[in-house]
Amino acid sequence: NSSHNTYLEGHQLKGTSSCEAYIRALLQGCRCIEIDCWNDTLREDINVYHGHTLTTKLYFTEVITTIRDYAFRTSLHPVIISIENHCSPANQKLMAMKFLEIMGDMLCKENLVEKEGRERLPSPIELQGKIILKGTFKKKVKAAMATFPCETSLTTSLVTCENAITPDEEVISEENRAMVSAYGPDAPKMLVQDDQETTFVDDTAEDLENLVVYCRSVKIDPWCWEKQKETSVCEMFSFGEPAAIKRCNDHAKE
Repeated sequence: NSSHNTYLEGHQLKGTSSCEAYIRALLQGCRCIEIDCWNDTLREDINVYHGHTLTTKLYFTEVITTIRDYAFRTSLHPVIISIENHCSPANQKLMAMKFLEIMGDMLCKENLVEKEGRERLPSPIELQGKIILKGTFKKKVKAAMATFPCETSLTTSLVTCENAITPDEEVISEENRAMVSAYGPDAPKMLVQDDQETTFVDDTAEDLENLVVYCRSVKIDPWCWEKQKETSVCEMFSFGEPAAIKRCNDHAKE
């Protein structure tokens, strides 16, 4: 069983967020639950709610404490926490610290695939009593010189595929607008501009990334599909239904 926006009771845009929703889902046997994490500007914590809506907010600490207390009352099979991460690097480090502090030995931190050279993931039996984190992180790819339509040549030292920017987000320079135009949805969110070059910057905290050992969600590069066959069994992709149907039709023999 899997749950989306687990924290919500009722309306997706103006409903109440409650820890009771997590309790109810876990007691009903749900093994995959979701936490939407957002920065809290008023205190040193993270908000859990449906971002950019009128839904009420929970604190991250109370949410993961509730999950810890009710995760295995119905079943000992592992619980997957899907993290929808909208937090700054500083708050991601805080999240990692809270996971370690509150979950303790329940948190799955050891990757048996890498440790033992396995070709398959551990079974649910091997992971009984464990809480597994699922998250999306950037794959870094070095790129050569790129020339953009506005006749601006920029040297890119690092390209990432997640957290895309769009021209209506904050204030974007003309050079960066050209980059968005060239890369489309794959343009990175954080850019550092100097006199000579633009560098793509990874805004993911390593502390949190290191806790995602099995369910690492990565983006499929439509131009490098063959490379996806080389990915680890610990990585996973998300398909929209139209994309999945198109893939099946175009590559039926595979």
